[in-house]
Amino acid sequence: MSEERLISQTERGRKAEILLKDELLVEAFEELKKEFISAWQETKLGQSEERERLYNLCQSLDALKQYLENIVQNGRFADNQLNEIRGKK
Repeated sequence: MSEERLISQTERGRKAEILLKDELLVEAFEELKKEFISAWQETKLGQSEERERLYNLCQSLDALKQYLENIVQNGRFADNQLNEIRGKK
């Protein structure tokens, strides 16, 4: 992989890490998850479509967080590769 690509991935990882540590975003993830679960618990027997929708919202929220966490990990990996390349020069 080229140095430019590694630098780009490293920077994306740093940006994603900043997002995941941002107070407002952390709060949003936590509050939305609580809200979705609470609404799910309040559904009635015949509201299976609503439960499915709320389940999908929870899954989507988790997927977004996982996506950002993957970018962080890829950025760390790219940074390590970059350091190896630069150390060899």
